[in-house]
Amino acid sequence: MTTPLPPRADDALSYAVISCSGEWRLLTSHRQFGHFHRRASAWALAVELAKEAAASGRPVELLLQGEDSDFTLNFVYRSPATAPAP
Repeated sequence: MTTPLPPRADDALSYAVISCSGEWRLLTSHRQFGHFHRRASAWALAVELAKEAAASGRPVELLLQGEDSDFTLNFVYRSPATAPAP
């Protein structure tokens, strides 16, 4: 059995907005949190958390679960200081 490596500072942090038992939750690092009645409310918190993480220099992916249960990558936030040059 191998132990997973700890995340590096340049590894993307992922936040997923998921549907769970009739409500919406955020999922990150194999942990669910929040109980939202509307997907938009969960999404607003995910965006806010992504901005905070990006400001500290970590890239962040935001995923949104659709009606078909598939996930769509909606945004990748990166701090301007760490973003690749065009």
